[in-house]
Amino acid sequence: MPRAGLTTQRVITEAATVADEVGLDRLTLAAVAQRCGVSLPGLYKHVSGLEEVKRGISIAAIRELTASAAAAAAEAAASKGIKGAVRKARKAVEKRAKEAQRKK
Repeated sequence: MPRAGLTTQRVITEAATVADEVGLDRLTLAAVAQRCGVSLPGLYKHVSGLEEVKRGISIAAIRELTASAAAAAAEAAASKGIKGAVRKARKAVEKRAKEAQRKK
C-alpha cells in the first residue's frame, strides 16, 4: 500500500530538488527515497524506476520554462509590442538555461 500523502508527482518534485543539489547525472533512487522518507522498495510503489523520475523532471522543467517564456512574452507584448515580447521571452529562457547550468 502506497504511503499516505506520497504521490508520483511529489516523488518527482523531491527528485528534482535532489537533482538540483547533486546534479542530474548523480541522482539516485536511494537519495530520492531518503528525501521522501520511504524505503527504496517503497518508492517503487510510486515510480517504476530512475528513467521515469528523470523523464518527469524533464517534463516539469519544460513546463516551467514554457510558463516563464509565456509570462515574459505576455508582459512584453503589453508594454513593447511583439518584437519586445519575443526579445523578453528569449532572455527569460536564456536566463533559466544559465541558472540550470549553474546548478549542475
